Amino acid sequence: RSRGLGDVYKRQLPHLAGARVVALASLVNADAAVRLATGRAEARIDLVCSGFRGEPDLDDLATAGFLADRLLRLRPDLVPAGAARLALDLARAEPDPLRPLWSSRAGRYLRRLGLERDLGIAADIDRSTVVPVLGAPEPRHGGVLFPFAPADAG
Repeated sequence: RSRGLGDVYKRQLPHLAGARVVALASLVNADAAVRLATGRAEARIDLVCSGFRGEPDLDDLATAGFLADRLLRLRPDLVPAGAARLALDLARAEPDPLRPLWSSRAGRYLRRLGLERDLGIAADIDRSTVVPVLGAPEPRHGGVLFPFAPADAG
């Protein structure tokens, strides 16, 4: 069964709701997201990827590696663990994140739809300073709404 984006969030967000801060980071807001994370984190920063159709994908791994590399530059006391080490290796082996985005399953999917320009937009590093942060979950219509609002990464 193919899983959509909604299924990914239904699976991950309930586990993240107890975190001190949950921010949406990408290449587009990388600097702002890393500064927000390092400014608010006490002991650890977790990078959680959503994948493509519920499965891990190269685009997320490359982005996580790029973000982890930037995190370590600001907070050298952090110790990468688990998949973060693999993501860092990928980012250091391929410093241009557009290449893994292009080669990923998500990238191939977007190209099949004629949306290859979206890959360039997704790889436009530091284009935005907006970092959406998860607010308190709200019960809605028999489910739960996970609201996000922009945070000042200042």
